[in-house]
Amino acid sequence: MMKLSVFGVYLSLWALTAYAVAIAPLPSGCNCAGTAFNSSLANEVFCGDPRLGPIVYQSHDSKAIIPITRTWHRLGRLCPGEFLKKWTNKDGRFIYPIEDGFKLDSHKHAMKQTAVLCPGTLIDRFGGEQGSFLAPAGMRYEARSIPPSNLVTVTRKEPNSSPFNYHVYMVLKPMHVTAGCIAPWFEQPGLGIQYLINGSVTTAIQEGFLRKFDGQKSALLARGRHEACGTCKPTSLSCPGHRDHFELLAGGIRPTGLQR
Repeated sequence: MMKLSVFGVYLSLWALTAYAVAIAPLPSGCNCAGTAFNSSLANEVFCGDPRLGPIVYQSHDSKAIIPITRTWHRLGRLCPGEFLKKWTNKDGRFIYPIEDGFKLDSHKHAMKQTAVLCPGTLIDRFGGEQGSFLAPAGMRYEARSIPPSNLVTVTRKEPNSSPFNYHVYMVLKPMHVTAGCIAPWFEQPGLGIQYLINGSVTTAIQEGFLRKFDGQKSALLARGRHEACGTCKPTSLSCPGHRDHFELLAGGIRPTGLQR
């Protein structure tokens, strides 16, 4: 059963930085057999196959995602060919879970419910702005149960792209979403929280529900919006088995489980 509590979210993302490469290497003894190698991408993505995610170097661009990917193992315990054989179809496309990726309870019902995101809340996404799935800002990558390819930007030419396909948004007005626990998938444990919005992120921006988060200036605006919205009661969900929890700080809320 999902546990409900109430809080406002101001996550200071600029403070979530580190100085080491985040993403773990492949399991020992593995090679690139069974992948779709593209020599032109060999220096950009694992095994030259965008489905396996980027080769991450220590750089300014990687700092924002290091806390999120620190404990993520891209293929679990599988080698690249084994991973692709298990998680892609005959056309080589990833196979996604039923019920929009929400975890199923013992009665095979999706663990989800309607929730409200209040002004000032920060949410994020690894993916283009035509998508509809978001998460609490800063949530661990493995808790999201998304494939390594969501980190790849080299093969995507979408507007408003950002390093590692990572986008953070601030909620500007009360926003109804479907929220719930994430099912384990793609060799990842899941059990994080996901928000499914009506329409795309692009539409939510155009309709004034969201704006791109751009650091401290946006955080101060977020706090002002939250304090001015006394009638909105934000909803938080926590899933059984998920190791990250949130605590209220003077400057906002952050995951207490993040390694430093």
